Parts: sequence; C-alpha cells; structure tokens
Amino acid sequence: MARLCRGALEMGGISIDEIDGLGVVHTTAVDERPIRIMLANQVANYLGIRRLRYIDVAEFGGRFIQCPCLSGR
Repeated sequence: MARLCRGALEMGGISIDEIDGLGVVHTTAVDERPIRIMLANQVANYLGIRRLRYIDVAEFGGRFIQCPCLSGR
C-alpha cells in the first residue's frame, strides 16, 4: 500500500514531504479517541508521512447499517 501511495504521489508531482495531513476512516470497533489518534499515527508512519499537522478520523458503520448487497435486494 505504501508503494502504491508513493506511486500516486509521484504521478501527481507531489513529494511525500509536502503531505501534512491524513484522513483515516475506520469501522466502529475503534471507540476511544486516543486509540483513533494512535491508528492515524501508525498509518502515517507506515506511509512515510513525517510531519503530520492535521488528522481527520471518521467512523463508518454501526450495528444498524444495512447494505443492499447483503440483504439480497
């Protein structure tokens, strides 16, 4: 995944050092805020993003979510 990310940045003419923010989407299994920030920091470290100044964490899903592809519709 890190190689794919670097390739996309290269195609766009962007250096990894220019990235200062990260958006992370996760399922509802991650409930506590410190764990969410740690997850985002781990993703940034894996991708090689060193200077994070902005982190956006979004939660997706829940026990009431319904997917038409799973309900046979």
